[in-house]
Amino acid sequence: MESSEGRKRKNEIDIPCSKKKKKTKGQETEEPIYSCGDEARKCVSDTLKKLEAVSDREGFTFFKDIKEKLLVLKNKNLTDKMYIGVFGKSGVGKSFLINALLDEEFLLPSGSGEACTSVLIEVQADTNATNYNAGIEFISKSEWESDLRFMKDMIADEATEDGDELEDMAREKIEAVYGSKGINQSYNELLKSQTPQPFPTTLKIFKDNQASDLSKAIGCYIRNDGSFPQKYWPLVKKVTISLPASSKYLDRIVLIDLPGSGDINKERDEMWKTCLSKCASVWIVNDITRALNGKESIHILRNTFRIIAGGGECCNIAYICTQTDRIDPEQSDKQKEKEAAIGFRNQKYKEKIQELLDKEAKKCLLGDEEESENVFNVYTVSSQEYMNIRKGRTAIMKENDTVQELPLLHEHIRNMVIQHSQKAEKDYITEVFGVLSCLTFSKLVQVAEFNSELSVLLKNELDKVCENLVTFLNDVSENLESCLKDGVVEAEKMCIKIISCFIYYKMKNFRGYHRTLKAVCRSNGSYSSSKGPIDLNYTLSRPMYTSVNKTFLQTFRNSRSSINIIFDNVLYDFISSERLNKYKSSKVYPQVVFVKTELKRILSELEKEIRYIKKSINNSLSDSIKKIMQPAYEEASKISGTHAFKKIQKTLEDRIVSSQNTMFQRAKEEMLHRFDDLKKLVNNRIKEKMKESITLALNQSEVDETFPDIRDEFKTIKKCCKDLQITMCE
Repeated sequence: MESSEGRKRKNEIDIPCSKKKKKTKGQETEEPIYSCGDEARKCVSDTLKKLEAVSDREGFTFFKDIKEKLLVLKNKNLTDKMYIGVFGKSGVGKSFLINALLDEEFLLPSGSGEACTSVLIEVQADTNATNYNAGIEFISKSEWESDLRFMKDMIADEATEDGDELEDMAREKIEAVYGSKGINQSYNELLKSQTPQPFPTTLKIFKDNQASDLSKAIGCYIRNDGSFPQKYWPLVKKVTISLPASSKYLDRIVLIDLPGSGDINKERDEMWKTCLSKCASVWIVNDITRALNGKESIHILRNTFRIIAGGGECCNIAYICTQTDRIDPEQSDKQKEKEAAIGFRNQKYKEKIQELLDKEAKKCLLGDEEESENVFNVYTVSSQEYMNIRKGRTAIMKENDTVQELPLLHEHIRNMVIQHSQKAEKDYITEVFGVLSCLTFSKLVQVAEFNSELSVLLKNELDKVCENLVTFLNDVSENLESCLKDGVVEAEKMCIKIISCFIYYKMKNFRGYHRTLKAVCRSNGSYSSSKGPIDLNYTLSRPMYTSVNKTFLQTFRNSRSSINIIFDNVLYDFISSERLNKYKSSKVYPQVVFVKTELKRILSELEKEIRYIKKSINNSLSDSIKKIMQPAYEEASKISGTHAFKKIQKTLEDRIVSSQNTMFQRAKEEMLHRFDDLKKLVNNRIKEKMKESITLALNQSEVDETFPDIRDEFKTIKKCCKDLQITMCE
């Protein structure tokens, strides 16, 4: 028997059905990546039309069930968007990078020195669009009033000479919406103010023929510079921009420009986490002059990796160094010397950053070091140089030099789209092949006893593979429980140290930290500052996460003992290739193929669900801590006046000390409970759905003459399987 490595994704060889480039004068244009998916969908539609003429006999629901499956396939979307999160501190060039990738110099606000983008922006191309469109989604009025009260408290708190991040943010937001006079007005006075009037409560839509015109129209909703007398960006939850497409690959992705500064709004903070968890790729962007700033880079990496590891779809991380055309003038008196200095500097930085990525990511993200290949990429880019080249302006470097790797980012996106499209298409064609197989029965009377015998045999085989699957999941559960027990002991030991380091954080004169701690309480234990998340719930539960990390990552990422590899084993062991070949000369071969492809479909659907269920399991530790700490957060967030800081500290300390003997045990039980729910879901889903499929395929007493003739459709789908080298469907 083949090893699990040898048979991993055996029927998903990454070979496209048709991929060509046609050269036209002065440029290359790309034909559609695939044609097989369209052919398969046409086969489905044609078969459905032929089945419309077939009437279901009373008590014989076979055709009805097949029609339902074909209808699902007819409407199935194979071109879901892929999300790429562009993450980094303000001012590092995220917006300019997105503009350059889209070949739209003035779409998103960008500038040097002063940060511009202050809200989350999703950008995507639309092949059906003729205009540039933008949708502005606002936070609720009650959310803004809650934010406003907190911001006024931040300004009124015992202000220091230098202020701090939260105070500066509060002043900036209030002045943006109410003008400079708003800083000195009370909370109640601001509520009665005619600004903003009326409060934006609905989605605003903008359309323009030019990107620059759209950018100007929405500028007051996304920019925090001095370009607009009236600014609404503090009220905005999200901006969605679509533009006419120029590349087939860019049509399939959504670029998410994540704001680099911190935010105290709960809705926007939660949306930030949700967006990051659904990203197939995350780009960490940094100015090349700061790219090797050890503490800053590691802080960004670790916090980003922690969110990614906990759930979602991310399978690739890119570290992008921007502004690479900049070099010390002493190193670049002449053009050729400047090019050489830039190239040498960039290559050296790439090597060091790659080393940093590998080191940190293997600790935070991977369960098996051998699985790190092609997960991390480092690019050096200059968006300005790229646009100079594209617009025919004077440029320092050539397009393919190390200063300018934006074309490699385009290739990175293209490869992601191709890989995603291939898998989606192969899964779809495999499923179509299975369903159409059911309609190629011999029109001779079948032997009912043989069908019944095979049905029992397959159901017994199903029970065996499910038993193996449950054994694997039980082993994982036991490992988790053992690790969690150790984590509970360590977390209880660390409580006093956490109280000292987190709550009684030693800053000179405690400057600004009282505001930060209050923001943490207001946001139920977690505040996303511009320097990264400050999370008391995670800090308390971190010893438990450290303890279970290896088991969790090995189970849910692409290690040799991951749940996806176990699914591959289930698919292989249930009606193995050897057994399938034995049925080839049998009348029941089409039904057996259908049953096999049904299992593949069910497992593929489960894989997608598990991507998000694992997030719930992973978050259960900090969520449980948050629930126990909630009364203290609510009480502390209301404290103000004399000695407020000390009272907040005491409130949090008392809650931790009084709960430390129970809250970690509860967190352990919650994680195990959620994993147990996953075990039941996987086992029950496979058993129930597969037994339905086996019954549908084999428990028919006869096949009458009303079966439609789908020989042409079946021939087409078999050719698609051959073109894509789907061995299961030979």
